[in-house]
Amino acid sequence: MAQQHDDYCGTVHPNLPAPGRWGRLRRGLREIWLIPVVALFLTTIFVASDNMLSFKQAPWVLWINLVVSTCIGGTLIATYAWVAPWIRKRSTSRVARVGTHVVAIACAVFGGSELAIRLLQLASPRYLGVSRLSLYMISGAVCTTIVLLVRAYERIVGRARETELREAQARRGMLTAQLEALQARTNPHFLFNSLNAVASLIEEDPKRAEAMLERLASLFRYALEGSRRQHVPLRDEMAAVRTYLAVEAERFGARLTSSVDVEAGLEDLAVPPLVLQPLVENAVLHGIAARREGGRVDVSARRENATLVLTVEDDGPGPGASLHQGTRTALDDLRQRLELAYGAAATLVSGTGENGGCRVRLSIPIVAPTD
Repeated sequence: MAQQHDDYCGTVHPNLPAPGRWGRLRRGLREIWLIPVVALFLTTIFVASDNMLSFKQAPWVLWINLVVSTCIGGTLIATYAWVAPWIRKRSTSRVARVGTHVVAIACAVFGGSELAIRLLQLASPRYLGVSRLSLYMISGAVCTTIVLLVRAYERIVGRARETELREAQARRGMLTAQLEALQARTNPHFLFNSLNAVASLIEEDPKRAEAMLERLASLFRYALEGSRRQHVPLRDEMAAVRTYLAVEAERFGARLTSSVDVEAGLEDLAVPPLVLQPLVENAVLHGIAARREGGRVDVSARRENATLVLTVEDDGPGPGASLHQGTRTALDDLRQRLELAYGAAATLVSGTGENGGCRVRLSIPIVAPTD
């Protein structure tokens, strides 16, 4: 169940991080602009309604109202930041929340008013004092109005934040589901082709088939674990690529040569699991399998500024010239996975390689090393 907490004035919001006392104090200080506004408002009301006051006395009245508003407002902010949480810790009922407002307003009215009177009496001999009852009534009405307005505003803002949070969680859940669906489409394709490679050797060379099965067990384990994670260390991904190429080398023999080259210092960087396997599988299928003379597959990882560049290249017939006319599902699925994981920050470009074959260049932003 989601944890609930109160905002500055006691409005309950589920799913939002609860501020500490200093956080509440900082939030209260954001409302400090209300103090001069209230002082100016009260001064205007007093000067306009009291025939005994002239506009020449307005600055003096404004100064008095600033002192009173500052004392009462400061007391109100401090009460909500320090006293109110202590009360709410002992009871989370609606009565306790209402009682918190009553206590905060009472502290501000009585404590703040008395502090203001003392300061005014010390600051100027011209201050002769005002009726405490009148001061209590006016400050009580003003504090109550401000608390109600701030509480209503915080409720509106809190609900808007909750709505944004729910929408963000829904979007994240949808993206996760899409990513898992795409990854699920990749894994069976990978496993199916690998099992075919083993099946072709069972009768010809049982020992080689057994060795392939051991490698496949490692690949299956990696595929299973990878389907449950969003990122893996690059070293694990490259180890899976090497194992896969070793399996295919058993199948094709001398017809397949390969290399896996990783720039030093990149082994711990995080990458999506099984991001290279479909590219290597395509290189073997389209660049090597149908050619009697076989061919070569090169896999590399390089850093370019803040980008990790992964490249898979073969020396086969090149894009569109393979005897195996695929549906480009692997590349399309991989592009979707990258878009879901990195947005526009990741790119996948395929074209003719330096040796005339096919080259796929995958660029992703460098992610902090995985644990």
